Amino acid sequence: MLALVVVGMIIGRASDSTPSERVAALADLVWRHDTEGNGFARIRAGLPVEHLPNFTEAGSRRNAAFWAKVRTALIRLPARGLSGDDIITRAVIAWQADRAAEAARFYWFPSRVTPYDSPMNGLHQLFAALPVGTDADRRRYLALVGEYAGVVAALRRKLEGQVRRRLVLTKPDVDLTIPLWQSRLLAAHQMPLWVKEARFAGVADPDRVAFQASLERALTGPVAAALDSMVRYLTGPYLAAAPARVGQWQYGLGKDYYRSLVRLHTTRNITPEAVFRIGHQQIDSLLRELDAVRREVGFVGTTPEFQESLRTEPRFFVSDPAAVGGRLEGYVKTMETKVDSLFGWRPKAPYGVERLAADLEPNMTYGYYDEPRPNRPAGIYYYNGSNLQERNLGMAEGLAYHELVPGHHFHIATQRENKALSRYRQDQESTAFAEGWGDYASMLGRDAGLYRDPYSRAGRLMMEMMLATRLVLDVGLNYYGWTLERARAFMKEHTLETERQIATETLRYGADIPGQGLAYRIGSLTIRGIRDRAKARLGPRWDVRKFHQTVLSLGMVPMDVLAREIDRFVARENAQ
Repeated sequence: MLALVVVGMIIGRASDSTPSERVAALADLVWRHDTEGNGFARIRAGLPVEHLPNFTEAGSRRNAAFWAKVRTALIRLPARGLSGDDIITRAVIAWQADRAAEAARFYWFPSRVTPYDSPMNGLHQLFAALPVGTDADRRRYLALVGEYAGVVAALRRKLEGQVRRRLVLTKPDVDLTIPLWQSRLLAAHQMPLWVKEARFAGVADPDRVAFQASLERALTGPVAAALDSMVRYLTGPYLAAAPARVGQWQYGLGKDYYRSLVRLHTTRNITPEAVFRIGHQQIDSLLRELDAVRREVGFVGTTPEFQESLRTEPRFFVSDPAAVGGRLEGYVKTMETKVDSLFGWRPKAPYGVERLAADLEPNMTYGYYDEPRPNRPAGIYYYNGSNLQERNLGMAEGLAYHELVPGHHFHIATQRENKALSRYRQDQESTAFAEGWGDYASMLGRDAGLYRDPYSRAGRLMMEMMLATRLVLDVGLNYYGWTLERARAFMKEHTLETERQIATETLRYGADIPGQGLAYRIGSLTIRGIRDRAKARLGPRWDVRKFHQTVLSLGMVPMDVLAREIDRFVARENAQ
């Protein structure tokens, strides 16, 4: 009944509500919808986690129907009477509604089982954060374990639907995905969902023993059965149906789907053709900068020969996995000495680095940042510590700034801690903003006078080169029909990656999460362009700290919203 009242208000049936109140009600309704299966958002809000995400086709249809009603509400919502913050919220909701419609249209394209695209790692982190201190907590935990088995079963059914529709992943990616799922078939006490004794502080032993017995039955029963079924299907009918070629271009409506992914991951109305062109332009520009470094260090040889020498440069390698983390931490500590010149504040949440889980290291080229969690208040960058004889750390300095300070940790922790934002905006996510800010943060190292050693600058340029090649490779593989062989040769020519890393990276672009790799460089170039225009218009009034405060105070917003809000920031500054 309450939901009906809220819907009535936002579409104009309640005449006593102001436009601003209707925006707030709509944002709250969307937040409630989004957090039904978003466990971490519910934990942050102090709500119990009652359900896991729904990956079924029926769930997709229900989601599309909800967003169609939201779109109707937006159309009927007058613009007059809205504050600046209301206008931002309305624009973010509209963008999300458009993306939801496209996601429903292309439901059958993403598989959701691959190393980067699978939800399972996030679910494992969620279970690690769930409380088990009360009877109600433990009942909910067991119910969610049952839903976990249902999630695996739903993903398997989606694979079956993909086989029927001939939307199967390329064989090389299936070969990479199978070991990941096989690694999850463990004894109950070794599964990520198992609850160890350390989490039962204050729980009576009989209650703990009874719960663990029930949990063991669920893990060895429905969960193990669902995982086994998934592995058998992947290794059997799915693998048999997998094509040898890679890329969305080969499927019916594949190019339309890819164009939607470009919009999704860049938040811009930009075409694959334009992205491809920008990628080549970026590569040419970076090669010129790299040639300047070559001359600075006195390298005798061509720029390609200098680039090849960086591949085996001894200073870029370590022999101990812990040294990888130590190097990353050292770079961040150096950046921290510059933070006050770039920002007027710091997020409260601490940060750290840890090694990536063993089952993920073979499938992830680098690692990933995980934001502060209720059971772990620090933001953590999980780095890949495997195959160190092949793992070139020339990009480590830029990676540290990208992932932690002032990159992902800075902007995500700031957004979560920003109580001026509605809870809807606090929980918003955008690949273009997040990864664009991460790459922009790496570029700030140059503004702060870091990358002092020419080889560090060369490493940073090679990191930028890798992100620029993504623009070419992602579009080439998914839109222009490039083969893996062509893509891998192009990546080897332009980056420091090893054969092993190139193999996983090109599959990431062409099959695992196509389009996502565009967000980094397109996002950072957009932010840098917005900044350059603001700086030119403000002249002596320019203050980079105020600019950064304005950008991060908005939360993760689409790029056109960011550009408009920085225009307003410039107008306010010039009016003073």
